[in-house]
Amino acid sequence: MGSPRAFQSSALVDRCGQAPGVQADLGDVVTWALGHLVALAQPQEVRAEWKRWAAEDLPLVPDHWPLVVLPDTKAQFGVVASVLCAPSIERVVCATVVDAIEERLSFEPAVETRSRKRMQENPLEAAFELRVGALRVYYVVEEDARIVNVLAVGLKDRDRVIIGGEEIEL
Repeated sequence: MGSPRAFQSSALVDRCGQAPGVQADLGDVVTWALGHLVALAQPQEVRAEWKRWAAEDLPLVPDHWPLVVLPDTKAQFGVVASVLCAPSIERVVCATVVDAIEERLSFEPAVETRSRKRMQENPLEAAFELRVGALRVYYVVEEDARIVNVLAVGLKDRDRVIIGGEEIEL
């Protein structure tokens, strides 16, 4: 899960079906959390007798640390929960890495680095591959216009790359 701003910066959003709080593309579903969706419960929400406490009662340590959904994020929490619990979801990727991708592509995206390589001819027609952990970002650069066009984002699994649930030969 990442921010909608970061996901919308991707060229993929043009091909996405959208619903409130969710964007889907080529078999992948993306949702996000703006800030925090949940918080630790207040002491009185854990045990009624902790509503009024004194210094000699400290520390107040519950058997477990319950979370409560924040009122302002209740709707998006429901969206995220429904996506995470859907039987069709096979894998969950925390997409906060999208901000890292955007950061790495914002400065000299056409210059090769340890994690950014020029590609040989490929079916995606991508000029570059950016490596961020197990993720692979395939993109082209329009240098005159200073535009980075992300063509696809894949998951590297040993010697395979999975994009949209399908193995891609690169």
